Amino acid sequence: MKIAKFFAGIFGAVGAVLLAGSIGLCLLSLDAPVRMTEPPAGAVECSEKLADAISQRDYAAVGGCLYGQPDLGMEGAIEETMVFEIWNVFENSLSFSFKGDCYAQDSGIYRDAAVTYLEVASVTENLQTRAHALLTEKVEAATDMAELYDENNEFREDLVIQVLYEALDQACAEDARVVTKDMTLELLHRDGRWWVVPDAALLQALSGGLA
Repeated sequence: MKIAKFFAGIFGAVGAVLLAGSIGLCLLSLDAPVRMTEPPAGAVECSEKLADAISQRDYAAVGGCLYGQPDLGMEGAIEETMVFEIWNVFENSLSFSFKGDCYAQDSGIYRDAAVTYLEVASVTENLQTRAHALLTEKVEAATDMAELYDENNEFREDLVIQVLYEALDQACAEDARVVTKDMTLELLHRDGRWWVVPDAALLQALSGGLA
């Protein structure tokens, strides 16, 4: 197995899965909502439903709360183990809380919130460099070429996988940036129900900063 191809496959899979959350999502041009003086109970319920779905990592339910009901592309098994580990680190960092109740303005109904999440790129941006450095160390320290190469004179797959996980551990410990950002949810009444408008700040949080 050639290490360049292995790295290319891993990082291609990372990009494909972690960017999937932004597929099909866009900022929406909406008609101005009806002017209200107090937030309706349905708007409050909708915002609470979104918060519960995020806390439960139920991305189908999250998409169901967003206007247009976009498919976030985060359901189902992630086959690449390396990608799963990175996504698991992101999910463990994710938290969402409100900073008050819904409130009405002339332009519509809103609710302020704070979201904490791992910026995924902070882990992945130097991962390949770390892996190459660790592999070089193992090559220099090896006393038997069988520790490094298989019968095809290529790096052993188990060795490369071990190096990648060691690099990931280093990146999570030393490079990971977990941020907390404020956002304002806009609640919209359309088609007989309330929705959350999926703006840029929310999409960034749901994708670990990759949207």
